[in-house]
Amino acid sequence: MYVGIMGTSLSGLDAAMAVAIQHGSFIEDDKQHVIFHRDNASEKLNITLMSRTGILPEADFYCPIPYEPLHIVTDQALNA
Repeated sequence: MYVGIMGTSLSGLDAAMAVAIQHGSFIEDDKQHVIFHRDNASEKLNITLMSRTGILPEADFYCPIPYEPLHIVTDQALNA
């Protein structure tokens, strides 16, 4: 399965992450390395980010997968 994403900005990276987590999981093998393991049904997944300039910006953010619980915007705070 080939997935093409137009754009390489952070929204493009977000889109790629959204597709990836639907087809597998990220596994930390230690504190510095993360491996993506595809589900059996998604072994042929291939994601390509496309850019008019051919430049992929540096992803300088940290987004834990699976998502960590929020500490400030909690259900309790929203319902208060």
